[in-house]
Amino acid sequence: MAKQRTTIESSLNEQQVFQRNKQNKANIEFKLTHAADGAITGKIIHKGKALRGLSKIAAGKISNGKALCRLKNIPCGGPYTIELSLGSKKIKTVKNIFVGDLWVMGGQSNMQGVGVLRDAIKAHPLVQMFSMRDQWSKAVEPINFCPGALDKVYHGQDKFRSDLEDKALRIGLLKGVGPALSFANYLSKHFNIPIGLIPCAKGGSAMHEWDPALKLAGGDSLYGACLRRIEAAGGKIKGMIWSQGCSDASHKDAQLYTRRMENLIANLSNDLQQAIPWIMTQINGFYDTNRHNLDPLAWTSIRQQQFELETIIPNVRCVTTVDLDLDDGIHISAKSQHRVGQRLAKAATKLCGYDKQETRSPYIASISSKRGNQLAQTDFGSYAIKIAGHSGDIHAPGERVLGFSLRDDNGNECQTIYKAWIHEQYIILQTELKSEELKEYKLYYGFGTVPLCNIVDDNDMALMASGPYDLSTI
Repeated sequence: MAKQRTTIESSLNEQQVFQRNKQNKANIEFKLTHAADGAITGKIIHKGKALRGLSKIAAGKISNGKALCRLKNIPCGGPYTIELSLGSKKIKTVKNIFVGDLWVMGGQSNMQGVGVLRDAIKAHPLVQMFSMRDQWSKAVEPINFCPGALDKVYHGQDKFRSDLEDKALRIGLLKGVGPALSFANYLSKHFNIPIGLIPCAKGGSAMHEWDPALKLAGGDSLYGACLRRIEAAGGKIKGMIWSQGCSDASHKDAQLYTRRMENLIANLSNDLQQAIPWIMTQINGFYDTNRHNLDPLAWTSIRQQQFELETIIPNVRCVTTVDLDLDDGIHISAKSQHRVGQRLAKAATKLCGYDKQETRSPYIASISSKRGNQLAQTDFGSYAIKIAGHSGDIHAPGERVLGFSLRDDNGNECQTIYKAWIHEQYIILQTELKSEELKEYKLYYGFGTVPLCNIVDDNDMALMASGPYDLSTI
């Protein structure tokens, strides 16, 4: 007698991560075909033993060779082996199934990843990825590999590439490291949570390309492709990690940035019918100003709006990248991307329920000329900048404080800050200008396209770029 074949047609694949619910469990649904009809049972096995209460789960019933199966209340963890049986006969085994959290990767190239691959790290055993070909596997760089994607928006090609063609495209790659793997590794290591990454970023993409109004274009739009891939990965996610803004750093688009971000987050939350934690980065610098005719004020405006989004949208957290190294003129280095990923993970911990203690990015809380003059023991020209949100002490590696500047309304620098130093939770700036002269300028931290910043706390969370601060009101 020929062996009867059992086929799982959807939603149960080796290395797959299923999104847990508020009860820390998942219900796994999938379609199955088998020649014989009858009741299906499932067994959930971990480390060679069936989980308590899950050794014989009523999963569904095959009728006319087909069944819609459901395995209820599978606890967070893994890797699990799922054994499916028809009566007393085992008909299918699926290994390496996880229950944990799914995180979408969105934005442009610094989320896609352009760090050098020689500095790539290995994935934690609990970290998996849903490739851009809709295939589950162990996570490995480059995670967000656009040339082989199923959705046309990522490469513009009408012809679908085969698995062999996709592998050929990867041969000889030099770059491809982003922050997502470090982000996932941190969460899995510290909280023992399986993490599934869903890459959806595209290098060079601007906010108008992520417009939810393009949803019906499906895989021909970034928003449509993102929604399709979330549905293909199970339909529910934990949150979004996001790095974008360089392509909107123009005078025209910078004015629309906050409105577009609010629209994007609101629509994705509505389409998925869940509040979406949005963990994002401030944009870094771009060391190619002359060739691209960049607008330093627009780049600064984008950073300030990203800093302020936390106060506008409750589920947003932001970390900065202005203190980090690059692997080319605009792309964060692989080694620095590891730090970005950890910063994103730390920012997500309390908001997403991983930890009771919140880790925030340090930020400028207040500025005082009186306090500054007292600490500097001068009569004029000094400011005490109070830093809040930091863990432990704040530091300036290399001892010299970098990143602050005084500028006029056109962004031109007044180079009069001759000393900057740290005193407890304050940064003291000393200038040669009197109060009346200083009122003509505004203060920035991390201005323009090539900011040089270096203030971090004991937890490697960097001071958020911000400004302008109007000194005439201080």
